[in-house]
Amino acid sequence: MGFGDFFKNLFGGAKGKAADTAENFAEEAIEKVKEMAEPMMDKVEEFVETAKEKVSEYVPQAADTIDNVVESAKEK
Repeated sequence: MGFGDFFKNLFGGAKGKAADTAENFAEEAIEKVKEMAEPMMDKVEEFVETAKEKVSEYVPQAADTIDNVVESAKEK
């Protein structure tokens, strides 16, 4: 029984330590990715705002063009 308990404790303890180490590594990696992504997210937000402004400028023109196409099709 002594040997069985020794090996069970030895490998069971290593398994727990490996899981803790992997978890710590994953948490640290996630934090690094968040830090690196933050400046990019600001740029993406700026791009999206600019894109929204540009699209909103063309939406009325697109609606008018579609209306013209529909009217033209009706006439023909």
